[in-house]
Amino acid sequence: SVALVVGSGSVTDAENSNDDVLVDVYAKTLRMQAGTSVGEGIDHLETEVVTVAALATNGGIYLTESNSVSIGSVADVQVNRVAVEATTSSTPSTPAAALAGLVIATNAYSAVVSNLTGTLSVDSIVDLNGASNLLLKSAGALTLNQLVNTDSGNVSLVATGSSGTLTMAVAGDVTTSLTATIDIQANAISMADGATVTAGSGNVRVVST
Repeated sequence: SVALVVGSGSVTDAENSNDDVLVDVYAKTLRMQAGTSVGEGIDHLETEVVTVAALATNGGIYLTESNSVSIGSVADVQVNRVAVEATTSSTPSTPAAALAGLVIATNAYSAVVSNLTGTLSVDSIVDLNGASNLLLKSAGALTLNQLVNTDSGNVSLVATGSSGTLTMAVAGDVTTSLTATIDIQANAISMADGATVTAGSGNVRVVST
């Protein structure tokens, strides 16, 4: 497991271009917390992980995953810190709570998560503050098992690959408000009884290709 924690700055890729396809982080589980952003719109963080969770306190979240990935819950990561006497102690001594889903905590930014192959699943809540826009784009199936919400930003959910089925479980609602829109595109779309897609006065477009 890997934890990347930046108190008052950002977690970024120094390549400064989305033409960069080299993986930045390999891990089974990855949690990232930043005082500002996680990745940049012009240069996503490239990952190869099984489960990811990210919190951007005052910035956006931009991730490109190599394979199948779950937006889920990731426990805190403890390591053995070596002292000058060569003794070790667990750090942090008391693990923080698990980090779950994707969260933009303040102001209006954007979150983009896509993968190059495989599936993308939302297994913990995606919750974006204000008019933060959201794109979830899967090369294969896109499964919403938990709420996908942006307070008043636009939402695009895309699964148009050859196996691109979008599935919404009962808890996999999609919500925004005010004039923001919701855009859903997939080869096939399946909604459980009780799942909802809700905008305010904005438009909703659902297209099965």
